[in-house]
Amino acid sequence: MSLAAHVPVRFRSNLLQQRKEGQEEDEEARKKREAVARERQREIEREMRLERNKRSRNDEDRDVSERVALGLPPTKKAAAGEGVFDTRLFNQSAGVDSGFDGGNDEAYNLYDQPLFANRSNNAAIYQFSRERLINSVGHTGDVPSFAGADRSTFTRTAPVEFEKDVSDPFGLDNLLSEAKKK
Repeated sequence: MSLAAHVPVRFRSNLLQQRKEGQEEDEEARKKREAVARERQREIEREMRLERNKRSRNDEDRDVSERVALGLPPTKKAAAGEGVFDTRLFNQSAGVDSGFDGGNDEAYNLYDQPLFANRSNNAAIYQFSRERLINSVGHTGDVPSFAGADRSTFTRTAPVEFEKDVSDPFGLDNLLSEAKKK
């Protein structure tokens, strides 16, 4: 055999050896990439668990009224049968212990005070101005009103105030008191 015949065989063996080395290097690089990917996946899962636990702790620490306002489901404590109460409802002077308006439990005093009784500037809520009306609507001339309404030039300086009607137009109070006696 001549020297020329051995060159292609050596060349082929060198190529095969290089391929094997390249495959081994590729295999090592692939294993490293997979290890990095697994580590990254573990880290992402860990962060998700921590975030979920943080949110659940925050949700459990919420007040009952906050949970209702946010539309959150009841806590595990409430589901287990333990009562959940809004502590702000306790120790109020107008609660059950106040005596129900002196024993008069049939009185309906929902609107026992005016709506804006504590405001000092009631006149600032509504202030009629003819100039503002003319600027926004234009000249109205004779504006029709209710039949029989007083057409005097009375200008309102405050909102309309309604008074509680204490009369019993249908006689229900008498009917109820007679029914109680029987």
